[in-house]
Formats: sequence, C-alpha cells, structure tokens
Amino acid sequence: MGTAMTGLNSPHLIIRRHAVAALGRRRLGKDVGRRVLPLLCRTIRQDPDAVVRRLAILSLLAWRIDSRHL
Repeated sequence: MGTAMTGLNSPHLIIRRHAVAALGRRRLGKDVGRRVLPLLCRTIRQDPDAVVRRLAILSLLAWRIDSRHL
C-alpha cells in the first residue's frame, strides 16, 4: 500500500496508472482509506494524464460510502 501511495508521484505513467488501480481496493480497510482517499482526490485534480484521472475516479468510487464526503 505504501508503495502504491508513493507510485502516485512517479514520473512514469504506467506506475501512476497501476498505483491508482491498486488503491481502489476496498478491502484495504478504513484506516488505509483515510490516507488513500485524499491522495486519490488530489490525483483526480492534478494528474496530467486523463487515464490516470479516470482510474482515480473509479478507485474513489470503489470506496463507496467512505469516499462520500470527498
């Protein structure tokens, strides 16, 4: 999980894409969600790649009720 969070800042597109997909796994738990959800929101707003932004939206939606406040 920590590696995926770090991967969001990678200069390499494929790593960022994989990271946002990995962070959309709801089974990571609520504690992880508290740290991950703001990072996914930042990715949606700031990543230059449209596919990364789209994957971040899908990952955020996978968290369902936990992400509702964002």
